[in-house]
Order: sequence, then C-alpha cells, then structure tokens
Amino acid sequence: MVDRILQVIKSEIFRNRLASVNANYSNLKQENSIRNLILEIFNEDSSLNQFTHRAFAEHPRYKGSRVDLSIVEKLNPSDPFLVELKYQYSGDYNGMSQYEQVIQNDFQRTIFNKQTDMFILIIADWKRADKEEYDGTWGISSNLSRFLNDQDNYLWHKNIMNLLGKFNETIDCFDVVVTVPYVTNYRFYALTRKRE
Repeated sequence: MVDRILQVIKSEIFRNRLASVNANYSNLKQENSIRNLILEIFNEDSSLNQFTHRAFAEHPRYKGSRVDLSIVEKLNPSDPFLVELKYQYSGDYNGMSQYEQVIQNDFQRTIFNKQTDMFILIIADWKRADKEEYDGTWGISSNLSRFLNDQDNYLWHKNIMNLLGKFNETIDCFDVVVTVPYVTNYRFYALTRKRE
C-alpha cells in the first residue's frame, strides 16, 4: 500500500494537478486539496483493478476523531490502511524544530483499534519575492510568506529528518515542484511503520 501511495504522489498526473491546486489556491493552506488529489488519483488507478482497494477521506471516524485518509480493501474493510497528513510551511514550529509532538499525536495515536500506518508531512516553500509579486498583482493580502523560514533554507529539512529519525521507522523524502503561478517546492516526508 505504501508503494502505491508514494507512486501516486510521485506521478506526473499528481504534479500536474498539484500545479492546478497551487494556481487556484495559492492564498490558502492546501492540506485538504492535496489529500483529495491523492484520494482521487488512487481511486482512478484502482478503478482499473475493479476497486479491490478504495481511498476514503476522513474515514474511519471514531469517538469524535477521524483519519485524514484511509485505504480500504474490499475483502477486509475492518482493517483499513490509515494515513495522516499534515501541511506546514518551513518556518512553522520554529523552523520545524519543535514539531515532534505533532508527529507523536498523529503517528502514535490509536484509532479504530490500530495506530496510524503512515504519516505524510508536506512542506511548501517558495521564493518570497516571487509570491509577493504575484500576490501584489492580484491584491492578495494573506501573506503566507510570513510562515517561511528566514534562516538557512534547509535547516528546517534537517530538523524534520532528525525528528522523524527518532521514530525508527521507514522514511521517504522527495520533492514535487510546480511552476505556476510561481515556483513552489512541495517537500513530502512519508513516515511509515516497518513491516515485520
């Protein structure tokens, strides 16, 4: 399941659709839009296999809590593959140095009688001047650039890798870059439980 999810995120289809999300929602946090892209592309691919697996958003729900994304096997719906997603900016949580508790809360929690199988962190980063020029052209005042890290551009990456390394699980890290309406780098970190 992990490979299929990562294959979706690394696909050209995903990158093209992510460019559309960035072009249309550059003034918003894009966590739900990205989750929905993963879900839609996964299900489109699954339709070729007569839906042996299907992705669902905000499922399962249990005692007032819900999982961001789950992959359900038709023959075993009581044991879904659970995925939590987070979308942050490079300056959040003091350059991501204080993010461990967020990972703990989402990756270590138990819901639906099991722990999360996969935690995906997405960090969006861009050049301030490019976004300011674009936002200024359209009168956008949300100023998301204020959430970028002003220090060493990759200090936040080192901080995240150090935090994820504490979990002694499988880590995948890769970039998806889009160029509209300005160059935006989405860095994906996938923390997955090791299989026994």
